[in-house]
Amino acid sequence: MKRDRSDEENVPQRAQAKNNTAGVNGYDAYFGSYSADETAGTLATHLEGSISAVNIGKTYIREVRVVDNELIIQLKTTAVDGTAITRTNTFSRIG
Repeated sequence: MKRDRSDEENVPQRAQAKNNTAGVNGYDAYFGSYSADETAGTLATHLEGSISAVNIGKTYIREVRVVDNELIIQLKTTAVDGTAITRTNTFSRIG
């Protein structure tokens, strides 16, 4: 793994989608703090570190809800061509 990520990667990347992190060579990884707004049903991710330096310091908003034994996280973003899309991750409790 490349330890020094202070320089931008010199590999052409796809355009960064609205309200979504930028990846590097098809990979995406980040960490930071989170805050929930239970009234609005949103989760804000405040990026403190990322595989892509352009993400650091940004905040991304996800819609979240719990239905029965499922946690549903939705991301309103755009496709590469600018078309509005919603990505959904559903996590189910097992056992």
